Amino acid sequence: MKAYLRLMGAIAVGIPFAVFAGMYQRAAPEKSGVEAYWAPILPDLPGWVHDEAASRRFASNFLVPRGQTFANAPAVIYAKALYKPRIPDTKSVDQLIADDERQVAKQSPGIRISEQAALQDRDGRGFKCVAYAPSSEGSWELVAYGEEDDFYLIFTVSADSPGAFEKAMPDFKKLIARYKKKL
Repeated sequence: MKAYLRLMGAIAVGIPFAVFAGMYQRAAPEKSGVEAYWAPILPDLPGWVHDEAASRRFASNFLVPRGQTFANAPAVIYAKALYKPRIPDTKSVDQLIADDERQVAKQSPGIRISEQAALQDRDGRGFKCVAYAPSSEGSWELVAYGEEDDFYLIFTVSADSPGAFEKAMPDFKKLIARYKKKL
């Protein structure tokens, strides 16, 4: 998944220009002009810091372990928000998950995809969780999908190894539990 994010980052370099309803809104230059992207404002997570370069590059809100960067971190946590009016064919979180699963399976043959226990944020909203584990090399990930007003929320922990994944998992769960619409 990091390779996919690097590719997406080469396409979109964002600059924050507004904050509303618990979201950062960013603008990124595109062939057709400027494209807006959104990312949830995240609560503080001890031991993790915001990585502005990765956040801009991937149109998301990136956290990395203190003292590391996206390039050298064994695990990262990031959050993004998809603006529903921009994806009118996506009618539900379940459809979003199914579409993501199909895309990941197509890009990474042999990947193991499994539904995991749901997580709940501080506002009591549930997040459906899906784990992605490579058959050999790749990124181990847990993706939590939810909704907030006009946005689908996607929180991800991504690691380069099963050990780094397990080590980051408690912090990822804390982040979801501490997240709320308005901090």
